[in-house]
Amino acid sequence: MIIALPGCQERCGGILIPYPFGIGRNFSLSEEFNVTCKTFNNGTSIPYSYLHEVEILNIDHTLGQGRIISHISSRCYNTTTKQEDSLNWGMQFGDIPFWINTEKNKFIVTGCNTLAYLCLNTDFSDINKEWQYCNSSSIDYSVGCLSSCDSRETLIEHGSSSCSGIGCCQTTIPKGTSSFLFSFDERINRSEVYNFNRCSFAMLVEEAKFNFSTAYVTNDELLDNPTLPMVINWAIGNGNTTCEHAQTDKSSYACISSNSNCTTISGRGYRCSCSNGYEGNPYLDGGCQGLNLSSVNSCFVFFLYYLYIYICGPL
Repeated sequence: MIIALPGCQERCGGILIPYPFGIGRNFSLSEEFNVTCKTFNNGTSIPYSYLHEVEILNIDHTLGQGRIISHISSRCYNTTTKQEDSLNWGMQFGDIPFWINTEKNKFIVTGCNTLAYLCLNTDFSDINKEWQYCNSSSIDYSVGCLSSCDSRETLIEHGSSSCSGIGCCQTTIPKGTSSFLFSFDERINRSEVYNFNRCSFAMLVEEAKFNFSTAYVTNDELLDNPTLPMVINWAIGNGNTTCEHAQTDKSSYACISSNSNCTTISGRGYRCSCSNGYEGNPYLDGGCQGLNLSSVNSCFVFFLYYLYIYICGPL
């Protein structure tokens, strides 16, 4: 099956890089789909988004999705300065055709007496103003999540793996999110919980990959391993590009394989897919190939009077 352009490296560290993505500037559809394959001293190779230096975990060209590394923001009590130190993280895709998958990801906050914000579609003009910035006019809107517990006993007795508000809070993400920034509210007094909950955390992660544990509140596990997967969507073109518009310019139209279809993604661009009965990469010439019916099991039902006989096997 054809996955990448001829002569292009198909994998980086065992991760498949399908076209329109490509390793190197001359092997992708456009600059935003460029992938850099970095090899480290231990011999490990890891793919990164060329424009954002974000680690790529996988790319699905059939769904128009990808899984990347999402960093966890933290706010921890410093026993020396007697103050809380924050490490905030965010991401801004800008005008390129990538955005946050709001069905598979959640905004999650862990900690006791912790209020954190997810500042959405911000211009990142000043990433260090924390909650004041998140409530300023520099952003479109923000989402807050409050996690509470006043003692270790409350956490142990009522905390669970469901992330229901005690030690852990989670909420959905508004559709259309293309940039975000985490921020903690400094007005919340956490002095009474420092003895068992030194750090609070905020993250935007794939819900299926996060299982809350009360240990995340009472130890520094998330501080030692501050990354989790996040799912993003991607499309071809921009918000003004539809299938009908793209098909008028054959030189730039991305669904070049025969037996391929085009689907407009409202406000985002379009995606390509192979027609029914075909599989492969619709973004490549000859990329959609007929299914091998000899490998498909089918079942036939024969009606002999009142007896049903099922015969299953390869066609």
